[in-house]
Amino acid sequence: TGCNLADLIKIYDKYSSLFGLANFYDKLLKPVMYKIGELWEQGKLDVATEHACTNTASSLVKVINEQISHSKATRSQHKILICTPDGELHSLVCNIIESLLLNKGFKVYNISPSVPSESIIGYLKDIEPDIILISITIADNIKPAERLIKEIRLKYHKVPIIIGGSGLNKVDDYVTNNNVVFMSNTSFGEVIKLIIQHIC
Repeated sequence: TGCNLADLIKIYDKYSSLFGLANFYDKLLKPVMYKIGELWEQGKLDVATEHACTNTASSLVKVINEQISHSKATRSQHKILICTPDGELHSLVCNIIESLLLNKGFKVYNISPSVPSESIIGYLKDIEPDIILISITIADNIKPAERLIKEIRLKYHKVPIIIGGSGLNKVDDYVTNNNVVFMSNTSFGEVIKLIIQHIC
């Protein structure tokens, strides 16, 4: 199958103008990416095609983020850090969340994927975010994420942390502990609402 970025941009422009950015991600892009993942797991899609699809989706989100950055001014002084635990190699969801937050006028610092914990802790000191978002797409990365949260809590006791992603699909929705919210099977629109509730 061909991965035509120009055609995807046209679909994005038409759909988002009618239904909004969050709905574009939730109703179109997310289901397509899940389907691609399922086909790959079932052996019905080869790795090269899966990578081509994922890279094209990433390119689309990059174009969207550039458009938003050029067309919208930062309206909020709230700073949001998006990261992944060490070992997490997927950043598409982080870039989508960045897109939605930029669209709301927030200052976003996206340092995904796979940054060592000590680098994240050092970066926290530099930017002093109002909230930290951690994304996990593979269940194997839950333990590294838990270690990262413990290290963050040693120095930053009060900053809210939201952790989510398909790697948490066996975790109950909205489990809150120590000012950490675990989310799974949640729409991008709901994630953005929760972030806004925690910092505004």
